[in-house]
Amino acid sequence: MRCVKISKDYHKINVKDIELVLERSEVRHLIQILDNSIDVGRIEPVETISKEDYMNMIAKAKQDALSDNDEDCDMCGS
Repeated sequence: MRCVKISKDYHKINVKDIELVLERSEVRHLIQILDNSIDVGRIEPVETISKEDYMNMIAKAKQDALSDNDEDCDMCGS
């Protein structure tokens, strides 16, 4: 990639076989679009639990909510 200032308000950008001549504001907009797209498509691993473990957590949270137990919630910490 290469960007060359060709006049006060215009820049020429070469990316592989593509050549663009853009105003300075268009170059800034292009940079913003590229910057905002970074990490958008990245997939992060998600911790999974079994249905049985999930149902046990819900039952415990319900039991704790209905009791006078003053301990913190295992699910949310409140």
